[in-house]
Amino acid sequence: MKTLWLGAASAAALICASAPALAANAPDLSQAPRMGPWGFDTAGRDLSVAPSKDFFDYANGGYLNRLEIPADRSRYGAFDALNELSQNRMRAVVEKAAANPAATGEEAKIGAFYRSFVDEAAVEALGAKPLAGDLAAIRALKTRDAMARYMGGTSRRFGGSFFGSYVHDDAKDPEKYAAYMVQGGLGLPDRDYYLDAKFAPQKAAYEAYVTKLLTLAGWEKPAENAKAIVALETEIAKFAAGRLPIKAWLSIPIGVVTLAERFPEGETITEGWYREMVETVKAELAAFRSADSMREVFDADRAHMVGTSGAITSLAGMHLGLRRYDRSQVDGIWMTRDQCDAAANLLLGLNARERAEQPCIGPDRADLVLAGAAILQAVQELWPCTRVRVADRGLREGILMSLMSDAGTGRKRRRRRRGRRSAGASPVNAPE
Repeated sequence: MKTLWLGAASAAALICASAPALAANAPDLSQAPRMGPWGFDTAGRDLSVAPSKDFFDYANGGYLNRLEIPADRSRYGAFDALNELSQNRMRAVVEKAAANPAATGEEAKIGAFYRSFVDEAAVEALGAKPLAGDLAAIRALKTRDAMARYMGGTSRRFGGSFFGSYVHDDAKDPEKYAAYMVQGGLGLPDRDYYLDAKFAPQKAAYEAYVTKLLTLAGWEKPAENAKAIVALETEIAKFAAGRLPIKAWLSIPIGVVTLAERFPEGETITEGWYREMVETVKAELAAFRSADSMREVFDADRAHMVGTSGAITSLAGMHLGLRRYDRSQVDGIWMTRDQCDAAANLLLGLNARERAEQPCIGPDRADLVLAGAAILQAVQELWPCTRVRVADRGLREGILMSLMSDAGTGRKRRRRRRGRRSAGASPVNAPE
């Protein structure tokens, strides 16, 4: 087993990434991109599109028409630009430290570390020598118990494990942290690369890569052990969780803004007016026939819905009776169908002024929240389930479109005049 483990343990450590020589001057950060004075780039809009027809293109069309993905990238968007800015700033810090011979303290350490990183000649000359102690420790492992103890300590030192652990926000209680354990041991992206025949070329290339790493490490029988390593990872992959496919999806041309504009609120709210909004949304959802195969799962109450930022969070705040909106209390809570209906009925009993005074609604959303409640009710009537999970966070279209594209079900948007749009990019103006 010890020879099988070396490939995974040494893979990351033996790769020496090259970097450009120290720049004479730090990057000019005065040209850093900005998203407008308050975080929204109004120049990214396409004013030729009516917001009531296609709000996404109205808000983002100008940006997407001008966007060109750099040739060395598969995607590019606002978050990529911000990441590039952060990288430039970090590079400016380390290059300034590395170029300062009089640096002391932390600056001197940073400078020395960066200079050693870009000294490719020294790295090549050293080869695997810096890893000698770690490789010797792996060679000394004689039993599975010893290997387990070694793997258990790799979170704090060189190496890896068949299991990974980390601490993050508790998925069930955002006020707490929780310890998580996940499966590890795979060098390829996911189980399909090991088990699906269409990825055979990638799997063969990976085995060649492991062979090269073992050769560089001076490990005995590199080709034979590389084959054993990939075989072991293939067995692990058989028990690994695969990607969860999107079974069905539908995007309807109705949101809270368009629905509220189509059904303007009169002086008095009536049940008939509200019911008409619900039925209009249900008529649009009737086209969702591709999900009929999942209906039995809902009928058996073995599914639940997730409601993201919008009307559902306002309804949740009202359900909890919050005196002011508190994301930490709303995000992650469960609401039953009866609780959703009760909150919607409470809304129907309020006029526009009273809704605006609600601490979880406010004047900016007072004229939209009923439309949102109508959309929620339409979905619940067509896809009945007893529970809704409330998430105070948006689902960006880029993430959904990327998943749908992977599944081969993504819809085609109109052709852009220049460049191409990244399926995973998040436009500067992407509405939540």
